[in-house]
Amino acid sequence: MLHKSIVRFGPFTIDTASGELQHLSTPVKLQPTPSKILLLLVSQSGHLVTRSEIRTAIWGQQRLGDFDLILNTYIRKIRAALADTSKTPLFIETVPKRGYRFIGLRADDHPFARGIHPQPPDSEVTVRGGTRRQRNRAESERALIDYAEKLFASCGFAETTTAQVAAAAGCAEGLIHKYFGGKQGLLLAVIRREVSREVIDLSKQPLQAALHDEIIKLMSFEIDHIAQRSEAVKVLLRQALVDSRFAQQMLDRVPYYRAARIEHRLRNYVSDGQLLGEQISVLSDAIVALTFMFGFLRPAFGENRDAQKRVALNIARMLASGVCRQFVRNQNENCGLALP
Repeated sequence: MLHKSIVRFGPFTIDTASGELQHLSTPVKLQPTPSKILLLLVSQSGHLVTRSEIRTAIWGQQRLGDFDLILNTYIRKIRAALADTSKTPLFIETVPKRGYRFIGLRADDHPFARGIHPQPPDSEVTVRGGTRRQRNRAESERALIDYAEKLFASCGFAETTTAQVAAAAGCAEGLIHKYFGGKQGLLLAVIRREVSREVIDLSKQPLQAALHDEIIKLMSFEIDHIAQRSEAVKVLLRQALVDSRFAQQMLDRVPYYRAARIEHRLRNYVSDGQLLGEQISVLSDAIVALTFMFGFLRPAFGENRDAQKRVALNIARMLASGVCRQFVRNQNENCGLALP
């Protein structure tokens, strides 16, 4: 039986033939062109790939409009799919004014150094009384992250040992250090998975025709999502309070990822004039901050969750009305009309 050629980096895999990206065996939506760019960067892992080299490899002699804008947009999509950030990259490093470097493969994982290795299939090992299924790496990583999330939430990060996580997941303790670099790396993997879930879940939501309705929908979606992940959020905050380095890592990643996903959706309303480009980052940051306040923080202090969601949605309606009013004002000014 033939197996697909798989490149593995962190909790992600990418099929070099189809370009299919997965996070712990869960498909991650990525369009064909960004997928080709990602494969190109992975194939040159550790080396700078210039913007010119990317253009030639992906588009050849094809005429393009604003190439810089096009490439920057695709890189943002790749980073969103990988839950990565340009400020503290885990996978794609920006080399200013030159290009990009893929930094997500360890030397012993590099598939292009000795030919792409296939993802190992499940196998059966003989034990007394029969056979049992032997996990491949992706399954072991997923099991460790699953049980780490549960134990960190119920017992606390500091109190949970790697031995307890490994025992619950049915894995060797050494795999935690091999795959994640230790307990804190395992916690970061939990964060990345949560962010990836949000990316996937939000991507499944249809865009609203009107910006006003999209703002309200985003607020509602984000509040519901953070409520469902409240136990994981508590784990992150507890650790951030006692570990300033981890707190900085979390601040660099989580708000950025959430805002980037929202910005990506809001850009759809710039082209038809419903939103100004300079308003996107302000609006996305406001939605992130408000959903954290009303979706997690106030309920964590005993406030009624449903009541807090109603407050947040009322604020979202005010924001939406203000943005739309500004849009109408700008249209009228362009037409020489005055708006009282």
